[in-house]
Amino acid sequence: MGLLDDIRAARRTVGSRVAVPEPQPALLFIPDISGFTQFIENSGSPLAPWLIADLLEVLIEGNMLDMQVSEIQGDAILFYRLGPPPAMAEVVAQCRRMFLDFQNYLRLVERDAGSALGRRYWLMSSP
Repeated sequence: MGLLDDIRAARRTVGSRVAVPEPQPALLFIPDISGFTQFIENSGSPLAPWLIADLLEVLIEGNMLDMQVSEIQGDAILFYRLGPPPAMAEVVAQCRRMFLDFQNYLRLVERDAGSALGRRYWLMSSP
């Protein structure tokens, strides 16, 4: 098959190609646990990786905006939601909810574990 035949074949298939959908707006939301690596290395507790996994789960469960989890990478979660963006007040409420759930879970761990593991994380991640 020569070049001319290739061009003719390409013209015939142009009409049969699948149409690309129109782009649509999307919300990307990426909560990230600050100090993750430092905490794992310096906490001195074998429970540290499980605490981080629990904290990621707390963030996922705090999702009020019907976002989908695209990926979890280390200490960060990539959420997305296709369609029109939520109101700014809803995004602020989402951030507040995740922050408070996160902090409350750390306090529960500190109280129930009888150790300073939660407090140690809080101190390491504070500015």
